[in-house]
Amino acid sequence: MSKTYGPTDIKESALELIGNTPLVALDRIWPGPGRILAKCEFMNPGASIKDRSSLSMIKRALDSGKLKPNGPIVEVTSGNQGCGLAVVAAVLGHPLTLTMSAGNSPQRASMMRALGANVVLAPQVEGKPGNVTLADVTQAENLGLKLVADTG
Repeated sequence: MSKTYGPTDIKESALELIGNTPLVALDRIWPGPGRILAKCEFMNPGASIKDRSSLSMIKRALDSGKLKPNGPIVEVTSGNQGCGLAVVAAVLGHPLTLTMSAGNSPQRASMMRALGANVVLAPQVEGKPGNVTLADVTQAENLGLKLVADTG
């Protein structure tokens, strides 16, 4: 069965697409007992469940006054959360700077840049490309804190 979409299904922004992702029954793979359902979080605008937490974090920060309308956001990420933040920040008009280790996936950095984020790479100190260590994450976190202090 397919659903017919009409004018009432038009959303005002990508933010209205976050959450309420469909469930798909995996009945052909698992005949029972019981039923296995798959939640299709990849259907969020940033293709991840992290879109939900990104929207929630930014809304909470705005509601509490910790983030001003159109105010800058700086976050440390390795990928999915940064993509979710990039989607939400772009729609709400917040400049977003993300720091991550140079050892993280260059494709993730490219995706976040394509979504409008400024991505700043921290030098990798221990690991190797594709293998980020706690020291590498700490380096990215320190870079983010420095950026906040410098603009603060």
